[in-house]
Amino acid sequence: PMLRGQLHALATERQALLLKAIESDDFYLRKLGELEASQQRLLEAIDGYDKFLDIHLLWVRSASPTQVEALGTLPEDIWRILSPRGWHEVVQSLRYQATHSPVFILLAAVLGILIWRRKGFVASIRSTSKKLGKPTTDRYYFTIQAFILTMVLSATWPLVMVVIGWQLKVSVEGTNFSSAVGGSLIILALHTFYIRGLRWISIPGGLAAEHFRWSESHLRLLRREMNRLTWIYLPAVTVATLSFNLDPLSVGREFGQTAFVIAIAAVALTFFFLLHPQNGVFAAYVRRRGSRALSHLLRLFHLLMPAYLLILVGLPVMWYIYTAAVLLEMTVRTAWLGGDLLVVSAMVQRWLVVTRRHLVYEAAMERRQS
Repeated sequence: PMLRGQLHALATERQALLLKAIESDDFYLRKLGELEASQQRLLEAIDGYDKFLDIHLLWVRSASPTQVEALGTLPEDIWRILSPRGWHEVVQSLRYQATHSPVFILLAAVLGILIWRRKGFVASIRSTSKKLGKPTTDRYYFTIQAFILTMVLSATWPLVMVVIGWQLKVSVEGTNFSSAVGGSLIILALHTFYIRGLRWISIPGGLAAEHFRWSESHLRLLRREMNRLTWIYLPAVTVATLSFNLDPLSVGREFGQTAFVIAIAAVALTFFFLLHPQNGVFAAYVRRRGSRALSHLLRLFHLLMPAYLLILVGLPVMWYIYTAAVLLEMTVRTAWLGGDLLVVSAMVQRWLVVTRRHLVYEAAMERRQS
């Protein structure tokens, strides 16, 4: 009874506070609804602006004359990327993630196992070739197994790049330089996967040589060109992307633009050799078909593709850097799509060959028993 009055006063005060809290919740819910509507309008405006840029930005210069005059010199641009301070920041960010991120540790362990098992994967791919060609031992399962192992080998280093790049971008200890390096590694990973994929497919005793029965001379050419892209195109794309991420307003400055031009030239050189009418990868197919139309078409592509890419080299000189980047990306993606279709076609043909061989063998055994 002595505390009843105080408790009643506290309950009355609490009730008033709860009513105020409910009113505040209603007010904030209305504001959140208005904010959601505003955000939806903003997203629609961004989508419309993206469509507008897709149509018009391709033909706009990436820099004005005043920006061109304000660009730094080439030695300064080189030092900005090669500076030990920036790479020390990258090491510090990775060291922090290695000690504070369980996901990073787990992924690093998985990738380490894949790298350690690489020779075993190669041996497994080559061991399947001993069972091919004979109806009693040949199975399409061996081709699927070799394909999966080849893709694992191809994806090992790209996965390393993706994991490192992702961790650099999300690290709380990250800096502008380490974040730029992380973004560049993520972009580079897809290019590396396709290039290394074609390289692993064409190894001696591998998927293309033993399962697809592609010519060794063509595979040797393919390996050589993929090595060229690995040692020229990939570093150039890395430098160009890193330069742009560090200084997007100046579109990567001179060093990034020079690296971009080198990347275009490397792709042009690869197309020149791969599409050669006499020694290219499609030359034997065209000769086997005996079609003059295909021969003329191959000659036309052999001249047009390198010429088209060399024209792209002139676009960065005239400061149409975004235009050149978009056209190069579309060209490279088209080339990767063509490679994917060739591999899928070879897989389907291999399945048809194995199926036909088994049917013929079963029919021969039935005739023998009869």
